[in-house]
Amino acid sequence: QKFTAFTDKGAISLVVHDLNNDERDDIIVGSAPDIVSEVRIFRPDGTLTQKFFPFGSDHTNGVAVAGLRTDNPKKPLLAVAEASRGSRLRIFRADRFSAAQKEWFGFDVGFIGGLTLAATPNEVETSDVITVSVAGAGGPHVRVFSPNGRLLKEWFAFEKDFRGGVALASGQLDDDPAIETVTVPTMPLYESPFKTGKSIAISLSLQNKPSKSWSYSQ
Repeated sequence: QKFTAFTDKGAISLVVHDLNNDERDDIIVGSAPDIVSEVRIFRPDGTLTQKFFPFGSDHTNGVAVAGLRTDNPKKPLLAVAEASRGSRLRIFRADRFSAAQKEWFGFDVGFIGGLTLAATPNEVETSDVITVSVAGAGGPHVRVFSPNGRLLKEWFAFEKDFRGGVALASGQLDDDPAIETVTVPTMPLYESPFKTGKSIAISLSLQNKPSKSWSYSQ
């Protein structure tokens, strides 16, 4: 199935998550910067079911999105964050997008680089936590928050002077029960004359000790 989520500058973030408990994943799309920041939710066949402005209709910083499981499978959450020019993060109930349930800043209030998001399985519960990093213009700082905004863990994925963005993904990638977080640079390491990038898979239980790492040349 093929469809267009936005007709302007397109989307910056896309995830799939069952938001309405029909046992089918919904397609959740956040708009790109420089158009009105909007979240749109589609059925798998491309039918638009909901849309809302998580930061108001005058916000144009773009939206990163992540669907979150909770201890109650009938009450999923949706995390949204500013994708540029800020680091506000808001949590919405899937049945109530009219008002945020919780809001905080992923990094300092003055940080303007934007956020990337990933829902990360909680290693001791059936719910998800939120992993955030920078979309650009900052060090490769990774933080893990509970859905109520409590900081759980943090580390640097790459060298502290790296100033690219960090894309995130989380899951159980091997035979042990620990959850790994994969971090990928979204811009070259400017310091390298060979424009070498890095990709590192990091276990949350080991924090900044990589379980696997490798390099690639662009």
